Amino acid sequence: KYFFNSGWNLIGKVIASAVAFFVNIYVVRYLGPEKYGLVSYVISYVGLFSFLASLGIEAVLYVDLIKQPKRVDELMGTAFFLRVIGAILTTILVLTTFLFNHNDFYTNFLIFIVSLSFVFQPFAVVNTFFQAKVMSKPVVLLSLLVSFVLSILKITFIYFNLNLAYFASIFLLESILSAIGYLIIYVKQNLSVFSWKFNKQTYKEMLSHSWPLIFSAAFASIYSRVDQVIIKHLLGNASVGFYDIAVRLSELWYFFPLIIIGSIFPAVLNISMVSGDRYEDRLSRLYGLAFYLSLLFVLPMSLFSKFIIQITYGQNYILSSGVLSIYVWAGVAVAVSSVFNQALVGEKKTKISFIINLLGMLINVLLNFIFIPRYGINGAALATLLSYSSIPFCALLFKSTRKHLSFFMKGIFLK
Repeated sequence: KYFFNSGWNLIGKVIASAVAFFVNIYVVRYLGPEKYGLVSYVISYVGLFSFLASLGIEAVLYVDLIKQPKRVDELMGTAFFLRVIGAILTTILVLTTFLFNHNDFYTNFLIFIVSLSFVFQPFAVVNTFFQAKVMSKPVVLLSLLVSFVLSILKITFIYFNLNLAYFASIFLLESILSAIGYLIIYVKQNLSVFSWKFNKQTYKEMLSHSWPLIFSAAFASIYSRVDQVIIKHLLGNASVGFYDIAVRLSELWYFFPLIIIGSIFPAVLNISMVSGDRYEDRLSRLYGLAFYLSLLFVLPMSLFSKFIIQITYGQNYILSSGVLSIYVWAGVAVAVSSVFNQALVGEKKTKISFIINLLGMLINVLLNFIFIPRYGINGAALATLLSYSSIPFCALLFKSTRKHLSFFMKGIFLK
C-alpha cells in the first residue's frame, strides 16, 4: 500500500515537475533577468506570510487523521474553519504592509493578485485527508491536470506577448482550480463537505498543538524567502532573477525524497503505537534513506552547475551557476530535517520544533545581512546552506530529542 502510494506520488510529481520545468525555461528566457526577478520577488514577498494562512494545521490534521480515523468529519470541519480564518487574516496583513514596504504601485498590484490565492487554499485540507489515508492517486491526477492547464496558459501568454500581471495571475488560478478539484475528488469518494462539523474542543486541541507550528512555519517562510527580498532591495531585480533560477534548480528534486518520506512516515508512526524499539529502528532507516537519496541529486548538480545553467537557461544566466553549486547542498539538510520535523509532530513535541525553527531563522537572517553585501548572491546561498544545516544538529539542545541524532547516525551507517 505504501509502495503504490509512493509510486503515484513520484510519478505524478516527476511528470508535473518535468512539464513545469521546461515551460519555466521558456518563461524565464522570454521575461529576462529583470522581469523574471520582479516576479520572483513578488512570489517571495507573498510567501513570507504563508505561515499565517495555514496556521500549522496540516501537520496536526495529518497525525490526527491517522490516529483517530473515526473523527474524520469533525477533524476536517474544524481544520477547514481554522484555515479560512487564517486565509482572511493573511490577506488583510499583506494589504496592510503596502503602507510600509516602499514598493511602487505596479509591484504592489502584482503582490495583491498573488495574495488572493490564500482565499482558496483552505480546501487543501482534502489533500491532507488523502495523504493520511495513503490514497495519493486522486490528488496526483488532479495535480497533473492543473499543471498541464497552467503550462498551456503560460505558453499562451508568451505567444500573445502579455504583461507580468497575467503571469502573476497564474498563482491565483492555480489555487482556484485546485480548490474546485479537491471538492470533486472528495465527493467521488462518496464523502461530503457538508458533513464536516466544527467542534470547539477539537478546535482547542488543534490550536494547542499547532500554535508552535504556526511560528515554526513563519520562521521557515522567512528563512526560505527573506534572501530574495533582501537581494531585491540591496542588489536589484536582475540579481533576484539569477538567484531564483539557481534556487529552482536546486529544489527541483526535493520532491523525490520528501514524497518517499511522507508516504512511508505513516507506517513509522503506526508502529510507534505497537513497539518503541521497532519505531526507533524504522525512524533510523528513514533518516538514512533521506540522507543517501539526497546525495544522489546533490553531487552531480554541484559538480556540473555551470553546464546545467548553460543548457537550460542560457549564457545570460551563467551568474546563477555559482549559487547553484552552493545552494544545492542545502537539500541534504532539507531531506533529513523533514524526517526530524515529522517525528517531532508525531511525538507531540511541536514546541521544540518551534524553538529549532526560530534558531534556524535567526541564523539565516543574520548570515544574509552579513554575506549578501560581501559576496552578493553567492553569499545568500551560503547563508541558506549554513542555516538549513544547523537545524538537525539543534536536536542536541534538548534532552528529549538527542536520541534523534543517534537515530540519524545509525541510519547513515546502516546499523
